[in-house]
Amino acid sequence: MKFSMGVEVLDQVANQVQSIIIQKVVSPIDSFVLIEVGSSTVRFTTTDRTCELQVTVPALAEQEGSITVSARTLAQIARALEKSETCILEFDPIKLKLTVISGSSNYELQTLAAEDFPVLANEEFEGSFTIDASNLLKLLNTTKFAISREEQRKYLKGVFLNINKKKEQECLDAVATDGFKMAMTSTSKPTAMEDFKGVIIPEKAVNTLTRYFEPKGNITVHYTEQKIRFVSNGKQFTSLLINGDFPDYHRLIPPESNLILSLEITELLQALKKVMTVSSDPNEVVVITLTNETLKLKVTSMGRGIAETEMPVSYPGDTLVMKFVANHLTGPLEVLGDGIAVFTIRDGTSAIKLRKQGDEDALFVIMPQTV
Repeated sequence: MKFSMGVEVLDQVANQVQSIIIQKVVSPIDSFVLIEVGSSTVRFTTTDRTCELQVTVPALAEQEGSITVSARTLAQIARALEKSETCILEFDPIKLKLTVISGSSNYELQTLAAEDFPVLANEEFEGSFTIDASNLLKLLNTTKFAISREEQRKYLKGVFLNINKKKEQECLDAVATDGFKMAMTSTSKPTAMEDFKGVIIPEKAVNTLTRYFEPKGNITVHYTEQKIRFVSNGKQFTSLLINGDFPDYHRLIPPESNLILSLEITELLQALKKVMTVSSDPNEVVVITLTNETLKLKVTSMGRGIAETEMPVSYPGDTLVMKFVANHLTGPLEVLGDGIAVFTIRDGTSAIKLRKQGDEDALFVIMPQTV
């Protein structure tokens, strides 16, 4: 096995695939990357036995073959080499070493047999569909902040993809919730999804897709009840799905109310950051006092002090005092970006709804603190 490629490309690929590796591996080969050289491409594969990332890139192949080496070591070497250089990788079947040569640098790496590499991405899938890459990544990026961190309810530790009917039209929903906040957004339903039952994509898979898949072209999705695969632009990512029933998220949406509060997103975020300066805890509680003309924010941090600020508003209801965990508010506001945030409020103890003015796809539900 022998091939050459640009160091910059090797650096990008090696760092992507090594991010899948976990600290505590079952066996040494679980920390290795499988390198497979074809006639004009080379494929790099890593796995943690629950998910698998494959990246295929063009290469100048002199001899086809396959071998495995330490993923982190290869990434460290690629990071240290001059990015403008070309590197040559060659497997010596006598020494059982992979040689990496670039400029004046020369490395010999320990290897393990390619045949021993654990395979997750077989071809047994029950259905598939194709979706615009930017649409899928937007679904995941909009909702992932609301994924639960609790180990007890594993069915909340991911993003739920589900077919739903909205205004008599079928759409694809993405939903995440931890019981205190919920993020939901939708896009038009891709074709060939008639048999799609809904799946819960684990947080690690969501983060890998949003970090390494590009928002251009299409992504082809293959799925079974236990496994899902995403293929696009030379990348293939396969993950086991989370077993369990995701809650009926429609029941978590509060009813409509005529108490509407509209605020500039950037101004509200700035106000929240001001009062959070006295606390380093993102779970600190922000007390909001809302009147017809002002919105006051207050944070009291034990041992550090008190911060208060206010901003002018136009609110049609009676005076309210509400308490929210700080990052339950900042999370959706940062996702929405610029524009006008529209809050639908019932009272000081009920969940509030948050949308961005002009955006009917994304909806956020935030529960206040009641103690």
